[in-house]
Amino acid sequence: MQGDLRTPAIVSFLEQKIGFRAGKGQKSKPILKLHKDATADMVSNLTKSQPGDSPRLHLFYSGDSLDTAVVSGDGTKVMMPNCDSVECALLVLVATYYVFDIDYPRAYSMVLGFIQQSVLCQPFTTTTTKGFTSMIHMLQ
Repeated sequence: MQGDLRTPAIVSFLEQKIGFRAGKGQKSKPILKLHKDATADMVSNLTKSQPGDSPRLHLFYSGDSLDTAVVSGDGTKVMMPNCDSVECALLVLVATYYVFDIDYPRAYSMVLGFIQQSVLCQPFTTTTTKGFTSMIHMLQ
């Protein structure tokens, strides 16, 4: 699998620039988690989720190479053996929200909305942060 570590770094940068950071309510949380040199047992343990947990993406690397990607949430896991890149895994994560008709949780909403609007060309109509609006305008 291609495992370019730049894409997770870009997602992290976006989360910092467009996420909820101030004010009342839940702040933004990272939508993806990187794990290095994990064994198969560790993959199983690290991707456990509880009922009601929102889907998030786990990326497992050996060195700089992406070994596997897993979407976990609501006590369920979606293994992605056929995803050949981080970008593919991110699209599967977004598709998970669509397929199961799950609203984006506030903690992940800005980055998921950004992917929806900038990559999938589908309008994101929820109230956004100033950082989100600014980043979208820079891309247009």
